[in-house]
Amino acid sequence: MKPRRAKRVDVLIVGGGPAGVGAAVSAARNGAGVLLVERQFCLGGMATLSLVAGLYTQWSGERRILGGIVQELMDAMIAGGNGREICVPMSAAPSVRSSRTEIDPEAYKVLLERTCVAAGVELLYGALFSDVVMDRGRVAGAVVDTKSEVLEIRAEVVVDCTGDGDVAAAAGARFDKGERESGKLQPISMLFLCGNVDVERALAFWANGSRPLLQEACARGEIPMPSMAIHNPGWKRDVIVSMTRAACDGTDAGALTRGHIEAREQAHRAFRFLKASFPGFEDASLVATSAQVGVRETRRIVGLYTLTREDILETRQFPDTIALGAYPIDIHRAEQNDVFFEQVARGDAYGVPYRCLVPEGVDGILVAGRCASATREALGAIRVQLMCMAMGEAAGAAAAICAAAGLSPRDLDFALLRNALSAQGAILE
Repeated sequence: MKPRRAKRVDVLIVGGGPAGVGAAVSAARNGAGVLLVERQFCLGGMATLSLVAGLYTQWSGERRILGGIVQELMDAMIAGGNGREICVPMSAAPSVRSSRTEIDPEAYKVLLERTCVAAGVELLYGALFSDVVMDRGRVAGAVVDTKSEVLEIRAEVVVDCTGDGDVAAAAGARFDKGERESGKLQPISMLFLCGNVDVERALAFWANGSRPLLQEACARGEIPMPSMAIHNPGWKRDVIVSMTRAACDGTDAGALTRGHIEAREQAHRAFRFLKASFPGFEDASLVATSAQVGVRETRRIVGLYTLTREDILETRQFPDTIALGAYPIDIHRAEQNDVFFEQVARGDAYGVPYRCLVPEGVDGILVAGRCASATREALGAIRVQLMCMAMGEAAGAAAAICAAAGLSPRDLDFALLRNALSAQGAILE
């Protein structure tokens, strides 16, 4: 039996993806003692482990809408020659133009670790969340299983950045999952890295002539979907490709195992098609498939406010707005084998209220990222990585303030939080 040890911190962050990094750095910079636990052995989540290297979106038209830690990290990637900012049509909807920063996942891993360490965040890798610690009905910490020991970590505030809402759900928080009527979830995807690609030819054909070829190949069963995305952070001969989709419940271990096997088979099949038929890939090699699949939706924790489709499309603002977004509603529809988009007007931005981060009926915990309180349609807009990081930044600042003052997250003064975020460079209106 593994030894069991107790540990105490001000703020515990569970999950080291974009939301977890934003939360950890923000909480530490606001004076809290912070422990970030991550089951894998790097930070970054989708951008690093899943190779989702196109990060949307800091801009709405000519207006910057995400500042703070998001801007700091994206600027650092670009300044170091490890990223570039571009504005191009989205692959599945050519009429939709959106800005994104394309980054080198390996360089990003290092930048995220350096930023966390410099802020004073304690990191613990290989730490799998296994249970929640409750104290008189309040979340008081979490139990994590590591290679060497089981840790019972007590904290003044816990921030659930697992993406799946694992901690909040274990604490009894209500949640929705998938379509309300059917429970169906958006498909997962596995990206893959290709080397020795004629990048200029590949990108030109992808943007200006690939659609009929992809649709015909999908109809013949050569590839799993009739569209693709190519990311190239400025590398001379390498690209990251998204061309797979598989049905999977990301909260079920068996389903995740089967989903990884199926998606990896699809990735190899898609690469063979690219090499045989897609301009620029004639001499390409398949360097790697992503270490984990990209999961688009699982649990959505029910919070004090639930963000809606109407909030997104009408670009509503709130007294407790903690981040702005402009990414469109983006739903991958398995039945139609396509992607459904609804976009906001160019130059406009919607707000995400702090109340979406506060679970209803459970105290001592905040959520940030893909498990925030939203309808399925609204989640389709706010689940992208930079928005998750901005939500994490807000949750981390809120957790630090609450830990210092002995406050419940639901009792936090919105103005106090917004002032703290503005001081960090966040853009709130």
